Amino acid sequence: MNSLFFVSSPYSETEDPSSSEIYRSIAIQSSSETIALAILNAVSTPFVQASQRYIIPVVSAGVAIINTGFRFINKAWIKDTDKDMNPYLSNGTLRSLCLHVQCLFFSLIDIPTLKVLIHELGHFIAMKILFKNNHPVINDIPFIGGNTLFNGNIADLSEIGTQLGQKNAWLVTVAAGPALIQLVSTIQLIASQFLIPKYPKIGYYVFWSGLVGVFGTATYALTAAFTSKLNSPIPNDFTVLHQNLGLHPAAMAAGSLAIPLILMGATWSIKKIYLIHRSKSEPKP
Repeated sequence: MNSLFFVSSPYSETEDPSSSEIYRSIAIQSSSETIALAILNAVSTPFVQASQRYIIPVVSAGVAIINTGFRFINKAWIKDTDKDMNPYLSNGTLRSLCLHVQCLFFSLIDIPTLKVLIHELGHFIAMKILFKNNHPVINDIPFIGGNTLFNGNIADLSEIGTQLGQKNAWLVTVAAGPALIQLVSTIQLIASQFLIPKYPKIGYYVFWSGLVGVFGTATYALTAAFTSKLNSPIPNDFTVLHQNLGLHPAAMAAGSLAIPLILMGATWSIKKIYLIHRSKSEPKP
């Protein structure tokens, strides 16, 4: 059964694997996740200060251990204790909840690595397009945020930047970070609706990665209501937009949440309608 959110289960309640199959499955899943975590660490490490590079690997190791524990609970214990624990929860429901918790813990590493870099890449690309002779530098500060240093003359505009004007070019640069992460997160949420039916475990990882990205940006927007300094070490993009465009942080947060979730819901609805229509049009045996 497929569902928009996490009430569906990719598991069969009749599964009764042997112990060797359980351990083999856990080993494969944990190894795959460890490789993914290692890739995220490798991608982000060059942008982290040397004195802070140990932080994300240590947390990653903790996530890998915790998620392996959840896999043991998932596969080895739930099938025997589930109905005694709660007669209203099926094996599939608890197993699904275990999977979602694993995805959520994985997102703890996804946020300070991939998500931060995508956000800062938006600023980086805008700087390169709208300004000339600048050499932006991306910095990732684990579990705090990131920044992209503008190494150039803000008055040295490119042809496109000249058409926008200096102030507008800079505001576009500021908005490009949140815009890119929201675009990527929205694509993840939409893609998850197609992945979950066929590849549920991968699909839910993609779903949670997108959902955390969307909520992260919305939370970031809300903090602009309490951040008035534009010259802090990590200036808030939404503070800049609020003070220059008059957009209220709450309105920007609501938009950051609404647009991706509406698009995901629309995708799910269209897919559902299509499947219903196809099932009705198919000849019955």
